[in-house]
Amino acid sequence: MDYKQIIDKLVRELSYRVGIPNIHNKEHQSIMSEILSEWGEYDVKQTIFEFLTNEDDTEGEDKQYSHIGAGIYVKKGDEKKDNAQKYKKDDSGSIKPISDDEYDKTKSSQGDDGEKAASNTDQNQQGGGSNDEKGNQEEPKTNAFSGDGGDEYKKNLPDGDPAKKKKDASSSKSDEKQIMKKLSKSQQSARRVSKKINSEQLKSNDPNLSEEEIQHMDKFSNLTDEFLNNDTSEERKREIAQQLKEDYDLKTNTETIDEDGNPKKVKLYIKKNYDGGKVPRSIETSLGGGKSWSANDGMRHLTNELNKYLDDDNKVSTNSIGGKSESALKVEFEKAAKPSFKIEGGETKREKTRQNPITKGKRKDPNNPGYDVNGNPLTITDPLVSQIFEKNTALGDLKESMHSLEGPADADGNMIPCDSPENKRKHYDFLINNNDSFDKVKQQSQKYINDPNVSESDKEKFRNIVKSIDSYKEEMNKLKNEIPSEEAEKKVQELNRKLMIDIHESHPDIASGMAKQFAENALVTQEIAAGDEVYMPSNGSFPGGDKIVVTRNGAKMEAVAGVSVKFGRSSKQTEIYGFPGESQSMARFAEPERKSDETDEEFQARKEDIRTRNGKYVGQDGYLFGVRDDIVKDKDKFDKILEQSGMNEVVTDSEKLHKLNNEIHSEVERWMKEQRDKTPPPTEKSIRIGLQKHIKGWMKKNNIQNRFEECIDRTKLNKSVTSTDDGNYTTKGDEERKHSNANLASGCNPLEFMGMTSFASSVKEGKGMPSLLWNHQSYEDNDYQSATTDPGDTDMTDLSNWGFSSRLFVTSGRQGGGILATGTGEKKNKKNPLE
Repeated sequence: MDYKQIIDKLVRELSYRVGIPNIHNKEHQSIMSEILSEWGEYDVKQTIFEFLTNEDDTEGEDKQYSHIGAGIYVKKGDEKKDNAQKYKKDDSGSIKPISDDEYDKTKSSQGDDGEKAASNTDQNQQGGGSNDEKGNQEEPKTNAFSGDGGDEYKKNLPDGDPAKKKKDASSSKSDEKQIMKKLSKSQQSARRVSKKINSEQLKSNDPNLSEEEIQHMDKFSNLTDEFLNNDTSEERKREIAQQLKEDYDLKTNTETIDEDGNPKKVKLYIKKNYDGGKVPRSIETSLGGGKSWSANDGMRHLTNELNKYLDDDNKVSTNSIGGKSESALKVEFEKAAKPSFKIEGGETKREKTRQNPITKGKRKDPNNPGYDVNGNPLTITDPLVSQIFEKNTALGDLKESMHSLEGPADADGNMIPCDSPENKRKHYDFLINNNDSFDKVKQQSQKYINDPNVSESDKEKFRNIVKSIDSYKEEMNKLKNEIPSEEAEKKVQELNRKLMIDIHESHPDIASGMAKQFAENALVTQEIAAGDEVYMPSNGSFPGGDKIVVTRNGAKMEAVAGVSVKFGRSSKQTEIYGFPGESQSMARFAEPERKSDETDEEFQARKEDIRTRNGKYVGQDGYLFGVRDDIVKDKDKFDKILEQSGMNEVVTDSEKLHKLNNEIHSEVERWMKEQRDKTPPPTEKSIRIGLQKHIKGWMKKNNIQNRFEECIDRTKLNKSVTSTDDGNYTTKGDEERKHSNANLASGCNPLEFMGMTSFASSVKEGKGMPSLLWNHQSYEDNDYQSATTDPGDTDMTDLSNWGFSSRLFVTSGRQGGGILATGTGEKKNKKNPLE
């Protein structure tokens, strides 16, 4: 999340509303809170106000001083001394001594009010009065027109009077601050979550809520306020925790710690309504601030605080539907939605070469290889599939197991080309009516609908999923005879959009898993409706592309391209969608120019070199550094990679960097050998998992990062992968935006740098992977979007049109991934966050 961008925008909006903004002014803070709520930035609001509250709490150095007004401090105990040393905060927030002249200037610059403020002691400020000549406390003088006084006047005002409301609000804020001071950091975080529950916000999110439902949530707010107050007795806290658990059936989406024992952000749901009936989504997700929410630490802290006071058999636990947690349920439906096809009594996979059915069981002819004794060929070649996977092309160079497509076949069992209106209708029909994933999702939904232990609210969600799919298929089938046409394309696009919206509204908590699987099929149907020739690969691990687009000149196949389809992004401030592809897979699409003096063998060897530079994880055999070993060890190859990638401009001392990389490489090799030599040796998997902790600790101990900084120029690295010196750019809508690569460019370590550099050399030598397109889809702000980055109109040799991230190590939960990459077109497009 780009906090800098949001804070800049917030300050501009605040200045528009109040003039000169002051983030320490309580009125201005109140307006900031309102602005962030209007924008729906609840997590940002929580983080900003944690900072402001912590700053007010005089932790650390501040607690030794008393603020005497006008930004002036004295040491505690010196408040009444006229000659006491005065202090002010510098720009970093540290308290520094000031001279008497500076103190006098500060007072005089504030006028009469500043003179009084700077002469008041902390005690006077809290008491609201001043000292008489004998040092006795005087009662504050008030009148009906004073800014902070006039309490007697305001007491007599009617309840609805704005002046009284302002006074009550000020008093309430003061009380809240005192309560927060007595809480630990985790309790403060939990209390901020409970503050998201208020009548106005609930009504704004969902005008259809009944008065009983509003009262139900007001009660929740009051109970949590009392619970998260350290003036409340332990016994009373235990009673409240029990009541909250029983009356609101609180559930998390997952455990509060991960499998390694580390704290884990969670979502905390309210699963019980005032009458025990169906819970509106706005109430269910109210602790997260509404429909568009994500797991956070505040909800984890609230869960943990409640569980301290609940019995072991009655703690706030994960939301279980039919015995499955939300995360397990999401995985289950994502798996069910994975593209798969079926034809009654037949095969949908069309391979480049397949066994000839009439030769099954027949003897081979030893004198005529490839034929049986009767002279029949043992295999049949599919004309279309063999054309698409033609030898010495990006797709044809993939291993043989990848050479197959899904689709309808003719009477001979060969793939029907999607190259004529009639054939496009056959492919379209296949994608809608032979898509087994639709049926699998419906079957899984029906299982929970029929489960007596599943709540009515949850059953309704599954019923809506079934309705969404049935409605989609029915409407899509009505369009069959209109395909291909511009009108059909628009209608299919709208139906695909509606499907994505419907499944998100049906079951928001598990929808994203299904949506990213449906995304591929949705895009193919849309493109066929538009008249394009598109196919889906059969192999689930097809590298880079999730669909294949063919361009023809008459009957001649002119170009073939893979299209990577990615769904969803982690935040609106990045152009990286879904799980980016692994660089080792992306590099398979590199298409270098053949040199005039190269033989076939030399060209094939150079292609293979360019396509195999990146590994899957640090510690992989042959790729101990995460890139191929020879690139790290051989100085000439290392320099060549730097030059080909353009990173030679970034590296200030290649000799020192080469030595540093080899030092890391040697330590990886040494440690892994040491582990394997143990008796008994650990498993290979546990060695790979343990490598991350060891290498990170070793790098810290040996000052690797600081030594790395001496070898590179961060400004030039930013320029190389973001196109600007600081990683920021201005969108087409004149918004300041941080490039998706900015964080990695500003903070990468030597392993990540070499991973990016090696892949960048493959990108540039491989002409930007011209046979690979990138489709990005998302469901954000209750809407569905889809866009494709095409190397035909985007310079994909420019690294700022790519998005990079890293998963260099094997962990208990994943098998690494190395440098991850996706074509974003970010430099070219300069998108606004939701375009």
